[in-house]
Amino acid sequence: MRTPIAIAAVVVVIGSLAACSSPNSSSSGDLVDTAGEVCVATEPGAASDSIGVSGDFGSAPEINIDFPITAETTERTVLIAGEGPVAGDNASVMVEVSLFNGTTGAEITTTGFDGTQTLPFEIDEAAMLPGLVRTLKCSAAGARVVGVIPPSEGYGDQGRTDLSVSGTDSLVFIADIVEITPPSEPIAVLPYDEIDGLPEVTFAEDGEPTITIPATDPPTETQIGLITAGDGAVVGASADVTVHYRGINWQTGEMFDDSWSRGEPSAFNTGGVIEGFRAAIEGQTVGSTLISVVAPADGYGPSGGSGEMIGATDTIVFVIEIVAAS
Repeated sequence: MRTPIAIAAVVVVIGSLAACSSPNSSSSGDLVDTAGEVCVATEPGAASDSIGVSGDFGSAPEINIDFPITAETTERTVLIAGEGPVAGDNASVMVEVSLFNGTTGAEITTTGFDGTQTLPFEIDEAAMLPGLVRTLKCSAAGARVVGVIPPSEGYGDQGRTDLSVSGTDSLVFIADIVEITPPSEPIAVLPYDEIDGLPEVTFAEDGEPTITIPATDPPTETQIGLITAGDGAVVGASADVTVHYRGINWQTGEMFDDSWSRGEPSAFNTGGVIEGFRAAIEGQTVGSTLISVVAPADGYGPSGGSGEMIGATDTIVFVIEIVAAS
């Protein structure tokens, strides 16, 4: 199952904002985010102000950084002021990025700034590296920002050996804010037998499910049904979980992913999976079994997923058994 960028994989595959008269400011000049709340931005500092970046928004920046560079806390400088919506807590942000090791100067990753690739980020420090969130938060769509992030707000003392980042390395994060989506309303979880039109689910003695897709159009919005409630601990936000799951494409009836056939459950963090899967797990108890019928907007969206097995407009169905959580 493909996952969005999260803490463990955020880079594997970023003066003021608007004037008082801008739509993203209040009458007092405070930034107002997409939820209508005043947004308090991370302050610039000597390190972030020292980074030289030239070029227009949406084009590859020319970057001049005097490495090594670091800061005591994350510093954020706005290089180009955007005039679109402002990213507040829990907003989704699509960005073009370049990320550097602040000690060695090595470029860790870049989208290229050519319009062919953007990365999704959540303004949520429980799901993303805190320094990345603090760089992006309170940025307006159309802005270019730079952040200098100390190890304590990046990969911490453990670093990331696969990215050649040690526990003492800072990060330099340059981002163009392409699009901002306000936080969505939580997806309700209802008793399975109270939701009309869901697929039929039966279980073998070992718990393996059989999912029968009805000969009807799928729901237009994500529907989550609680089949059985477990008596274990409640799964928190951005929790490490172990689950069994089976995924079926509603339109084709094909199974595109399945832990039962692999013979063991899968372990991951709920902050790193698609919304329709995450919403079915967080807030439920260990031992519970659920079905999630995931509309494209809460799934893989326009890019599809699992190779060619999930199209841009396909609804997908998961049956999930929560085995453990921490």
